[in-house]
Amino acid sequence: MRLVSYLSCLIFLGVNTTFANLLDSCRSRGFDPLQLSCDTCTLLPQQHKSNCLECCQSFQTLHGQPQRFPFAVLLYNGQNEEIMKFMDECLKKVHHVKGSHRLVVEKAPSGASLFQMMSSTVYWMEQVPPNMNGKTLDTKLQVYENMAKEQVIVEGWQKADLEDMLLTILEDA
Repeated sequence: MRLVSYLSCLIFLGVNTTFANLLDSCRSRGFDPLQLSCDTCTLLPQQHKSNCLECCQSFQTLHGQPQRFPFAVLLYNGQNEEIMKFMDECLKKVHHVKGSHRLVVEKAPSGASLFQMMSSTVYWMEQVPPNMNGKTLDTKLQVYENMAKEQVIVEGWQKADLEDMLLTILEDA
């Protein structure tokens, strides 16, 4: 089970676990989710694979270069101070360097209780996401999750880490 899937399960089951707790748990088992490629898990002995797969990021590759995607959607809940700093201080740079059409940013509307329980997520896509203006949050989530080739939960990330990931993984304009 990948880290994103694991976190999604925890969120939907109502388990009060933060990304930081999962990060600590993975690191205590010898895995760094911020750097670990799921490809690496296939190289490990069988007894370590399941722990590895719970902690890996599928966008990382063994070659040190992450898979790149032409489009991404950042869906955020407005609750994380670092993501809000990214919005204020870094978003214009990412749009300028990569092209504003490559990164769609969506904030959950206030009162969206389901999304407030969910962590802010980057959805990596190979096709441009459709115009979602006027669509409900549930519809947006369904479309983004169906279109996404990868999902990365960024709740708890520092603004510089989010900026670096977007600048690295988004294809050039």
